[in-house]
Amino acid sequence: MFYLKRVILGLVIALVILALSGVFNRRDKSQPAPPPDNAQKIEAENVPMTIKDLIQLAYDIFQPETNYEETPVTDSYAKKFTVDREKLSNIDYLRDNFYIVDPHTGMSPDVFNVNEFMSVNLGVPKSKNGEPKILIFHTHSNEMFIDSNDSSEGVLAVGDKLSQILTRDGYAALHNTESFDMINGESHIQGAYERMEPVIMKILSDNPSIEMAIDIHRDGLPVGAVRQYTILNGQPTAKIMFFNGTTMILENGELHYMENLPNPYLKTNLALSFNAQLAAINMYPDFTKKIYLKEYRYSLNMLPKTLFVEVGSQMNTKSEAVAAAAPLAKIIENVIGGE
Repeated sequence: MFYLKRVILGLVIALVILALSGVFNRRDKSQPAPPPDNAQKIEAENVPMTIKDLIQLAYDIFQPETNYEETPVTDSYAKKFTVDREKLSNIDYLRDNFYIVDPHTGMSPDVFNVNEFMSVNLGVPKSKNGEPKILIFHTHSNEMFIDSNDSSEGVLAVGDKLSQILTRDGYAALHNTESFDMINGESHIQGAYERMEPVIMKILSDNPSIEMAIDIHRDGLPVGAVRQYTILNGQPTAKIMFFNGTTMILENGELHYMENLPNPYLKTNLALSFNAQLAAINMYPDFTKKIYLKEYRYSLNMLPKTLFVEVGSQMNTKSEAVAAAAPLAKIIENVIGGE
C-alpha cells in the first residue's frame, strides 16, 4: 500500500542515516519524539535500538499528514447533521462529532475549550488600496489529482482559484507557488516544512498587512479507498478536511507537549479550524470531513490565524478539487468577516 511503501522507504533511509553516523542506538523515550523534518538529529543513548524504534524513526522521516491505516476512514457526517451547542463543552461530544484523533496524540479539556474557541477574535479586515490580507501557500506543492498532468493542475490550481475568489471579495490574497517538496527536479518530502518556513516567514515580514495564512494540501488515501465528493450547485465537488498539528504526543497514556516544536499560536489555530468547521456544517453540511488531529507542528506556527486544509485526495479529479475553492472561500469569509 502507498502508506506502507513510504514507511519502508523511510526505514531504509533510517538505517542509512544510522549507519553513516555510526550510531545504532535508541532515543531517550522520556523526551518528545523528533519532528519529521529533524529525524536525523536524534540524540541517542548507548542502548540497542529495537525494531519498533526503527519503524518509528522511519515513520518520523516520512510523516504523512493522515494515517488511515491506524485511524479508519469514516465519513459519519450526515447531510442533516445538527450541532447540539449545549454539548459542545463536553470533550467526548466534541471528539466524536468534530475530530478524527490520530493515535499518537489526543485532546485535553484545557486546550479544546469551545467557549474560548468561540470568543477568539478571528476577524480580518478587507483590503484597502490592494494590500494583501491573506497568504496562500503549499508546503507540498506537487500533490496532484487523479487526472492532473503536472503540478500546475494539482493543489496549485486550487490555490489559484481560492486566491482569485478571496481577492474578488475584498480580501486581497498572495499565492506563493514555490516548491518545497522537490530538490533538483526530484520529489523530496523530507525537510519540506523546514524549507518552507524561512520563505513564508520572509513573505510575511515583507507584507505586514497579511493576517491569515492558508496551507493547501491534498490528502493521500490508502489503496482501495473510495473517491469522496459531494454535489454543490449541481457540480461534483471534492470534500475538504481541516487539519491541526497539536504539538502534543501521547506517551504511556499521557499527553506531553513537544518542547522541540513550540507553537505559541496553537489555541488560535484550533479556534480557527473549529469555527471553520462549524460554519461549514451550517453552510455546506456534506462538504467537510471531521478535523484531523495529529502530533507535530507542521506549518501552523506561521501566524495565529493559520489554516491547514486538505482538499480532496488522489482519487478526486482536478475539476472536483478546483470546485471546492468556492465553498471554501465562503466558509473562510464567514469566519473572518463575522458574517
